[in-house]
Amino acid sequence: MDSKKLAEFRQLQKLPVTKLKEKALEKYHDELTGVHGMSKTQLLEAICPLLGISYEEVVKGAHKPAIDKKELKTKIKALKTQKAQVLTDQNRDSKQLKVLRRRIKIIKRTLRRAG
Repeated sequence: MDSKKLAEFRQLQKLPVTKLKEKALEKYHDELTGVHGMSKTQLLEAICPLLGISYEEVVKGAHKPAIDKKELKTKIKALKTQKAQVLTDQNRDSKQLKVLRRRIKIIKRTLRRAG
């Protein structure tokens, strides 16, 4: 995918609908018809082939990569065992305990957000 075309698409994506319609009429008035009746997503889908970009690839690239839940759960288990080990020690390291609790909390939060 060409980075210049992708950057141009990103700029078009940031525009409000009215400005996008004006720009589409200026640049692509011969290729596009019914611009005034289109929504923003319809306009962007229509402009993508004219730029030489597939809309599905651009939209798919915007999403975050999938999170491996099993890997995160194994990390949590390992951190919990470390936490238990720190708790059973004679001289408890409160700083390390705080760090471990924080890491577990962050990983759990990402798991919940992943769905």
